Amino acid sequence: MSRRRLREIERAQLLADLGALLRCHRGPDAAIKAIRIYCALTGACDVPAKRYDNTRIIRSLVTQLRREAWPVAILGGRAGGYFLARDAAELAPTIEVFHSRALASLTQEKHLRQIPFSDLLEQFELELTQEAHRG
Repeated sequence: MSRRRLREIERAQLLADLGALLRCHRGPDAAIKAIRIYCALTGACDVPAKRYDNTRIIRSLVTQLRREAWPVAILGGRAGGYFLARDAAELAPTIEVFHSRALASLTQEKHLRQIPFSDLLEQFELELTQEAHRG
């Protein structure tokens, strides 16, 4: 494949290529880092200027594969990356990561819902009034 940016490649082609790549990376010992996925999908092995954008695209592709019931797992740390889980035990840590993130998000939502906006607005108005009198 010629060197191209991820945004220039059709999403369907990226998904097919990523699926084929992950079939070669089964189990946590075979995890592949996002930058290596980028290299394989684009043919460009230099670190892209907008690395964050490309990482987001790769994560989006992985999410789509998961929604299509692919058992794409993650391995954290320096040796980390993406891999296809071969069984439920290999997938369990990834599921736990998502569960923890979901609980953290729900906790934030709970606290945001408890904000009494009328009290908060009165506090802001009081602070602004005090600042205006000082200035």
